[in-house]
Amino acid sequence: MSHRVLLIEQKNARGDLLVDLIAPRGDLQCDRITWGSRIADDLTRLAPHLVIAVAVPMDAGVTRLFEWLGDNAVRAPVLAIVPETAEPVELRPVLEVVDDFAFYPVHCAEMRHRVARLLAVGRNPAEARIASWCTRWGSRSWSAGIPRSPT
Repeated sequence: MSHRVLLIEQKNARGDLLVDLIAPRGDLQCDRITWGSRIADDLTRLAPHLVIAVAVPMDAGVTRLFEWLGDNAVRAPVLAIVPETAEPVELRPVLEVVDDFAFYPVHCAEMRHRVARLLAVGRNPAEARIASWCTRWGSRSWSAGIPRSPT
């Protein structure tokens, strides 16, 4: 199955850095938009399986985007790339709405792992774990929502 990734980045982004980091996966189609784009329209039109928001540098535009993401239902998981020098007060609004984050500069293997995990899990990691347990143990082995070994 092919997955669609939406990369939201600054207008002056550094070439294809993040696209290169995730490109070796042949099952990914990467669409790119800038922070100034009409994000709501792009999310609807492109229907991504994963949104990667590059918040480098952290500025007012970045803050507005994450506020918008928090106020609007985004069906895809969101991975934020944030500067390693960001202060906790700057990170708080970002971390309240994303499913995962990584510090910039991003290491290649780390980025691939995070993308693969978020694409496999989707928007709700807890639901994915429950579905995995149900598959492994069968629905009869559930007691109060806690998986147990079949007897």
